[in-house]
Amino acid sequence: MRHLNRLPVLLFGVLLLTAAFPARAEKLHCPNVSDNDEKNTETARKYFQMGGMYHDRKDYTKAAESFECVLKFIPYSLSARYKLALAWDAQGAYSKARESYEMILLLDSAEAETLKAGIRKRLAELKDLPDRVQPTETPVPESSGDEKTCPSVVQKGQQDATVKVATLLEAKDWVRARTQVDEVLRKLDGATAEQRRLCLSTEAGVTLQLQVGVAHFQLGNLHDAREAFLAVFRLRPDANLPVNEPDPKLVAFFQETLRTFFEKLAAEKGLLVEKPVEKPVEKPIEKPVEKPVEKPAPPPRSKRPSGPRFFLGLTLGHEFGFISQGVETELGAVTNDAGWGQNSGLPTLELGWFFGRHRVSLLARIDATSYLEAAGASEVRTKNGETLNPALRWTRFFEPGLSRIRPFAGAGLFGAPTRHAVATAGRGGLTGAFLQAEMEDSVSTKGLHLDLIAGTQVCLHTGCHVALQFELNWLWNLWNPDSPSASDTLNHFAFWLSFGLAVMF
Repeated sequence: MRHLNRLPVLLFGVLLLTAAFPARAEKLHCPNVSDNDEKNTETARKYFQMGGMYHDRKDYTKAAESFECVLKFIPYSLSARYKLALAWDAQGAYSKARESYEMILLLDSAEAETLKAGIRKRLAELKDLPDRVQPTETPVPESSGDEKTCPSVVQKGQQDATVKVATLLEAKDWVRARTQVDEVLRKLDGATAEQRRLCLSTEAGVTLQLQVGVAHFQLGNLHDAREAFLAVFRLRPDANLPVNEPDPKLVAFFQETLRTFFEKLAAEKGLLVEKPVEKPVEKPIEKPVEKPVEKPAPPPRSKRPSGPRFFLGLTLGHEFGFISQGVETELGAVTNDAGWGQNSGLPTLELGWFFGRHRVSLLARIDATSYLEAAGASEVRTKNGETLNPALRWTRFFEPGLSRIRPFAGAGLFGAPTRHAVATAGRGGLTGAFLQAEMEDSVSTKGLHLDLIAGTQVCLHTGCHVALQFELNWLWNLWNPDSPSASDTLNHFAFWLSFGLAVMF
C-alpha cells in the first residue's frame, strides 16, 4: 500500500522532468554520396519530396535539412536552393534566407529569371530584420560563387555521361546523344557563371560539349554545332573531335569553325590573321586521324547495332474519293455527274526501316466497307467488302530546331482496289425493283495507285521512341484493268487522311 501511495508522486516527478527538459528532435540523417550516379539522383529526388512534405506540415527546420541534403547530391539544383531559402525564411532564419535568395540573383538561367522579381521584393522586406531563431549549422558546404573547383559529384555525373554519349555516337543515335548531354548540362542551370565555367572546363565538361556539337552537326543543326565547338575553343583551342573515324564533312566543319575562332581572336587583339590560322589548323587534321589506330577503339565496334532502326505505325483513316461522270456503281447505276464518295475507319499497319532521315516501309490497309450488291432481278444484299490494300512507301524526314515535331514527305505505290460509298436516290438513278427507297451504293477502283505522302510526327518524349502521327495521302489511279483506255484512269483519285501512333525502336 505504501508503494501505491507513492505512485502519484512518481508520476508528478516524471511530468516535471518532461516539462523541464523537453525532448529534442533528432537531426535529419543525410546519406553520403556514392559512386552510382543513378542512385545519387534517386536519393536527391526522395529528399526533395521529403522536404516538400515537411514544408506543407510547417516543419520548416526539417524541410531546410531535407533541401540541404538535396544540394549535397545536386549542388546546383535551383529548385532545391529556392525551396531551402523559403524554409529558412518561414522559420525566421532570415540571414540564411538572404544568402540563398542573393545567390539565385547571381544566376543567368531562364528558370532563375522567373524567380528574381519575387526574390527582390522579398529581400527588400527582409532587409535589416534580425533572426527570430538561431540558424542551424549547415551540414552541406555552401556552393558559393567564389569556389575554385567544380564539385566532385558534378564531375562524376559528367564523366559517366561522356561514356554513355560516346556509345550513342558510335551507334549513330544522334537524337538520344544530344538529349543525354542536354540533360547533364541542364543540371548546371542553378550554377553561377563562374561555377558553370569551372565545370565545363574539366575534361568531362569539354568532352560533353564536343559530343553535343557532333550530334547537332549530324542532325543538321549547324548553328548549334558551331556554338558548341566555339565554347570549347574558348577553353581549349587544341581540342579534338571525340569520335573514331570522323565524317570528312564533320572534320572540315570543325576545322573551319576553329579557323573562324582564331581569325576573330586575332582581329580582337590586332594581330595578323595569317600566323594564328596556320598552326592550329594542323592539329585537328592530325589527331582525328590518329585515333582510329588506338587499341581501345575496336571493343565498341562489336557493340554497334547492325542495320537501321525499325518503325511500327498503327493508324485509323478516312478517305474521300473523286467519282467522275459516267461511272457504273455496284448496283448498276451510272453516275450522271461528278462527285465525292467516302470511306471511313480504315485500319493500317506499317512496318519500316530507318536509314538516317530516310524511311522505307511496307504498309497494309484493311478496307472493311459494307456495301449493297445486286443479288437478282428484284433484290439486293449487303456484302462485307474486306479488302487488303498493300503499299510500298519511301519518306524523308525534315527535322527543324524543335526536335519533338518532325515533318516528313514521300511517295509510294498503293495497291487497289479502293472502294468509296455513295448515296444513290432510288427514284433518280436505278431501275426495276430498286425504285422504292434510298440506298447506300459504292464505287470500286481497281489497279495500282501512285501515293504522294505528307505528314508529321509529334514526339511524346525527348527520345522520340513513341510519337503521334498525322498523315495526308493523295492516291492517283495509274492503272486500272477495267478502264477501256489508260487516259480514263487519270480521272480516279482520292484523299486519304490518317491519324495514329508511331513507335521507333
